[in-house]
Amino acid sequence: MEAKLFKTRKLAEKYIRENYPDNDTEKSAISSDSQWEAIDMPGYSWQGETPALSVIDNDGNEIERVGWNEEGTDNYELYVGGRKVSDFDNIFDAREAYERAKKLENEKDEDEETIFDVKLFCTGEDISR
Repeated sequence: MEAKLFKTRKLAEKYIRENYPDNDTEKSAISSDSQWEAIDMPGYSWQGETPALSVIDNDGNEIERVGWNEEGTDNYELYVGGRKVSDFDNIFDAREAYERAKKLENEKDEDEETIFDVKLFCTGEDISR
């Protein structure tokens, strides 16, 4: 069985509610060495283990395992030129937007346009690279 891996616990639980509304779940985990599919995270890779929920059928058998990369409780904020332009609840989307904003600023013609500083914060801490 191939497990599904979502960006956040909130997205994983939504998937379970929509697809298995009458099934019970049990705490579980997904290992990077097991078979898994990253949902909405192209090119995603990781090492170790991440939390998951096993969806259980009426006979007590696991029918699907659904995990998440992070809880989704952190607040990521993207700033361009000192002005907040976006909020995110996961690092995957936040980093993607950060890299896109940096690229746009770096592609500007500095003789014709102002190039702004791009910063990414997680719960108030600068995590720009």
